Amino acid sequence: MVRAAVTAAPAGIAVLRLIGMLPAHWVCGQRIEEDRITLRVRGGDGPEVRGRCGAVLRDRALEGWALETPEPADRPPPGDRAAGTGAGAGDGAEDGAGGEPAEP
Repeated sequence: MVRAAVTAAPAGIAVLRLIGMLPAHWVCGQRIEEDRITLRVRGGDGPEVRGRCGAVLRDRALEGWALETPEPADRPPPGDRAAGTGAGAGDGAEDGAGGEPAEP
């Protein structure tokens, strides 16, 4: 997820709200930056996770946050070994969560 508006809730609060609205059986790991949240999810496939995160972002409490557009699979973001999305792709090695990528 990326901050799309200056008025958006702080990243630490936004990630708690986001994870709280996802299915309880999903195991989530996160990396929080000021304007970006990287979420790694185990328990759902990529399209399902991305769809659910997109639906959750429609909640008024998360206004001002948006899913980041995925980079093409053959061109990972510079300096980020997590390919696919800047806020949730990869193998989860950094946080131990593993699983499918999700970018809220």
